[in-house]
Amino acid sequence: MNLMNTEWIELEDMCIVRQYSETWKKNYSGILRKLKAEYPTGDIWLKTPIEEKEHIIIWRDINDSRYILSWAIERDLMQNPEYRKVVIDYYSKFYNTVGGICKELAEYYQFVTEEEAEALKELRNDSEKVLFVNSFYKLCVTFGKKLSDLTDKDVLESCVDWSLNTVVTSRNIIQKARFALGYTTKKRIVNKKSKDKFEKIATEFPNFETPIRDYHKYMKAGGYSKGTLDKKYTTLLHFLTFLNEQSDTIQLSNFKRTEFWAYYSWLNLQYGISYTWANVNDAKLFIEWGVNEYPDFPKTIDYPEGLSSKLNRALKAEEENSEGLAFPIEGLAQRIIQECYAYVPETEREALCRDFWLIVGSCPVRFSFVHNLEVDCLKPMLNSDSFLGLSSTYRDKAGNVNAQFPLFDDVGIEAIQRLQKRFHEKGLEAITNPNNKLKYDHLFHENNVNGLLPKTAFRGFLKDRILPKIKEIEDYKINNDGAMFEIGAHGFRHYIATVVQAKTRNIKAT
Repeated sequence: MNLMNTEWIELEDMCIVRQYSETWKKNYSGILRKLKAEYPTGDIWLKTPIEEKEHIIIWRDINDSRYILSWAIERDLMQNPEYRKVVIDYYSKFYNTVGGICKELAEYYQFVTEEEAEALKELRNDSEKVLFVNSFYKLCVTFGKKLSDLTDKDVLESCVDWSLNTVVTSRNIIQKARFALGYTTKKRIVNKKSKDKFEKIATEFPNFETPIRDYHKYMKAGGYSKGTLDKKYTTLLHFLTFLNEQSDTIQLSNFKRTEFWAYYSWLNLQYGISYTWANVNDAKLFIEWGVNEYPDFPKTIDYPEGLSSKLNRALKAEEENSEGLAFPIEGLAQRIIQECYAYVPETEREALCRDFWLIVGSCPVRFSFVHNLEVDCLKPMLNSDSFLGLSSTYRDKAGNVNAQFPLFDDVGIEAIQRLQKRFHEKGLEAITNPNNKLKYDHLFHENNVNGLLPKTAFRGFLKDRILPKIKEIEDYKINNDGAMFEIGAHGFRHYIATVVQAKTRNIKAT
């Protein structure tokens, strides 16, 4: 067969057709007759602009995708960027759901072997593994290449977008899979640099562009943490949005007592008292910072003390009457841990997630503290050699280094020891934590391809595997018109503190 020409392939010369039944061959024959009637040669089909191709070819409810894609593969047309684009544009316009056909073609032409498909499934290890592997079938058809022959340059091509299932794949995910299979030495292919948040709102609110940028520099120079900067960004965005919405009657240059009350009322319609208080307070700080420095700012700060007193009283009342993030269902913390303890993991990822929540249920720590733990984290408490706790060498949210938290039962200790044993048996090595940028041995190191297990995996496991087993949660939703409360590490902190207080009657111990 004369490859790399653009003529239609007759059925008797098309390799893949030989495996089909007589019925399928008749369908292919009908498709080819209609193609030739409308486009006498393959070259004419390729050169006909997409806007002049008004439809796909249909024969007895069968579309032309099997023939066109097989023809493009056997003629090596998918390896030509110009021809490849024609084929992709054609199906993107008329019939983009060709995943099943791409799987069939990729298997027939041995673009993805059975061994490779199984290895890809092992990398995914969840309910989306079939969709995940299908993306690689489509990727290989896109280039008309074997998976092992794809290059880093190929993965960066714009045509790859056609093969991506955005739920399960991206260029970096494809690259990590190729790395795991030994087809590349580069684990990451796209270094996504998102636009700085403050730069973004400086563009969005051009009237305040200079003070926004200067305020950001001021806070960074002051050593504000990333978390604090994120909060300041949000409160500043709310304030600027308010000014923009009320621009007919309110100007920052004339922002006085009445305007502060108006901002409070605007916030109070949307948010709770503590969030409203934080936003009003940050707006006041922003104005104080810029007073007399910028022409659009007021000349003096005129903050109403009555508003301050009102917010402080309301905040104090809310704190006294609130249970914070405590679980509103009695015994829920114990039920969650019971279900986690009884759960039999189907995958290694699930085993990591289960042990994560067993640790959280045994120790009054924040989510990120456990997530970032190093392997050598189990230490005797400073005031008792026989009492074990969790220690970390990185700075926690409160700013403490080498912070220690006690473990209150053997379940959490066993989980940590199980994770430590796993780390050493698998021969895992130190990796750089994407959160704190420190390189060390991580307790929740998934594997050498995926690195640190992401936070979403832990939360997804709790939501999808554990909580549906707890009837009391569904009863709560029914009794509260479908409303739901947050279930996370902070609820366990509250629960453990309550137990300690009840047992010791000692606020220092708590």
